[in-house]
Amino acid sequence: MPTILVRTISGAVFVALIITSLLVPTSVPFGILFSLLLMLALREFHTLTNEHQDADVNPWVGMIAGLLLFVGEFLLQEGDYPMAWAVAVLEVAYPLYIIGFVIYQIFANRENPIRSLVYFIAGQVVIAYPFALLCQLYNKPLLLLAVFVTIWVNDTWAYLFGSLLGKHKMAPRISPAKSWEGLIGGATMSLLTGYICSLLMPEYSLLTWMLFAEIIVIFGTFGDLAESLFKRTLGVKDSGNIMPGHGGVLDRLDSTLLAVPAMHITLTIIDIINGDTIFALTL
Repeated sequence: MPTILVRTISGAVFVALIITSLLVPTSVPFGILFSLLLMLALREFHTLTNEHQDADVNPWVGMIAGLLLFVGEFLLQEGDYPMAWAVAVLEVAYPLYIIGFVIYQIFANRENPIRSLVYFIAGQVVIAYPFALLCQLYNKPLLLLAVFVTIWVNDTWAYLFGSLLGKHKMAPRISPAKSWEGLIGGATMSLLTGYICSLLMPEYSLLTWMLFAEIIVIFGTFGDLAESLFKRTLGVKDSGNIMPGHGGVLDRLDSTLLAVPAMHITLTIIDIINGDTIFALTL
C-alpha cells in the first residue's frame, strides 16, 4: 500500500480510539486506552535508552511504575472507587516501588547504575507524570478532547504551511523539516479551533480559548522538538514501529507530553483565581 494511505489509515484509527474513549459515558475505555499507550511509550523509551545509552532498566520495571502512577491518579479522580485505593497506590505502592528500584540498583552490582536510575526517573517524569495529569483533565472530557484536537490541527497545518512556504528553519540541528512559517501557520489555524471550542464550551471565554490554543501550540511544538532531540541523540529515526507510517507511540504523543502539563498549570491558575479547586488539587 502507498505510504500516505497506510499513514492515513493508521492515524485515523488512532484518532478514532482517542475520541471514542473521551466521548463514551463511562471512564473505563479512557483508563484502558491510556494505560496501554503509557506502557507502550515507556517500553519504547527504555528499550531505546538501554540499546543506545548503556542504561540497564528492564522495560517492564518502568512500565509497571508508570502504570501505578496512572492508575492511582485515575482512581483519585473517579468518585466510583473508594478513595483509600487511590491513596494506597499513590502514597504507598508507588513510592515503595521507586525506593525498591533504587535499593536494587545499589546491591545488584550492575554496570552504570546511576545512568539506569537517571533514565528510570526520566521516564516517570517525562512520560508517566503527563499521562497521570490526563486523568485530571478528564474531569472535563470535552476540554481534554479540545487539547488533542488542537494538537492535531496544529500538526496538520504546520506541516502544510511548512511544506508550501517554509524557508526559515526553526531548529535545523534538531528537526530540519520544521520552519517558522509552519509554526505560524499552525498557530493561526489553531485559533479557529479555539473559536469553535468557545461555542461548544462557553464556560471559558473566547479570549481564554484563544490562550489555550496558543499554549497548546507552543508547548506541543516544544514537546515535538524535545522528542526529535532525543531521537537524534540516540541516532534513531522513530521511537518504535507499532503504528504503520507514524513510528511509535512516543512519535504520536510527543506534543502531548509538554502540552498537557502546560494546560494543567494554566487551568490551575485560572481555577485558583476563580476560587475553584478542580485542577488545583493535583499530584
